Amino acid sequence: MTNERRRLQPCYDSLSTDHRTSEGAPMNIDSASIPLTCGTIDIANARRGRYSAQMDDGEFIAFELLDSIELHPGDHITARLSGHGGQDFFLGRDGQKFAVFVEMIGASRKTASAWALA
Repeated sequence: MTNERRRLQPCYDSLSTDHRTSEGAPMNIDSASIPLTCGTIDIANARRGRYSAQMDDGEFIAFELLDSIELHPGDHITARLSGHGGQDFFLGRDGQKFAVFVEMIGASRKTASAWALA
């Protein structure tokens, strides 16, 4: 198993078999050329729809939730971060898709949390 595949293994494992190809790669996730990344919700400001998450590389992202789904601290998310702006993320083991607007990538916890709580 390559280092890249080993690093991403938790992402693949976080999706149910209904959302994987026969090779184990995730389905229903666009832009297959962009690496899959996982994260955990760190700060949830449901009232404002603002969230921060720590990604598997240790850095933080901040995003605005555009869908009517409940996210809580500790929830696992999967995404292909293609940059700032509108994207689809996936929640937990069932791979439920939800729309977000990514505001920050590669932020510190302090910066991402401050944005989410503002």
